[in-house]
Amino acid sequence: MDYSTYTVEKLDAQWDTLKNTKVRYGEGETGWAKIIEGSEEEGNLIVAIANTPLEPRLRFQDIVTVGYNRQVGEVLWRAYAKKTAVEYPAPDKETAKKNYAAIFNACKAAKLSCEGYVAGTCGVCHHEDTDLAEVLSDIEGIKLRTDWDDETDADQLQ
Repeated sequence: MDYSTYTVEKLDAQWDTLKNTKVRYGEGETGWAKIIEGSEEEGNLIVAIANTPLEPRLRFQDIVTVGYNRQVGEVLWRAYAKKTAVEYPAPDKETAKKNYAAIFNACKAAKLSCEGYVAGTCGVCHHEDTDLAEVLSDIEGIKLRTDWDDETDADQLQ
């Protein structure tokens, strides 16, 4: 199949019908994916990433290969060009929840992917031309980690 013709809308339309499976995103990180092609018994799968991994080279809804060891391999198609770590004030549980909810809702309204990692840090997947600072402009005290790229060690973000 030619995945270069995929769109976020096409993937979203079939998302709820795809079977979940657990995969290895990277060293010490596992998470969920949706099976697009192949069988778990045979081991060679084409899946869409169902989380926003800490693994810097992966984004939400990337279509990737998965081998027998459940390790994510090659990225065949990318739904979002960029991933940015967003740090937000979380001095206490209530403030952390309020700030994360505001970020999540702003991202949802802009059709972006947002996933919390730990209180005070979340990952946002977005398009190349997205002005994330503008999307999140109503939220005070946030810091965008623009240094997070395919070479960043995931431990630096925890």
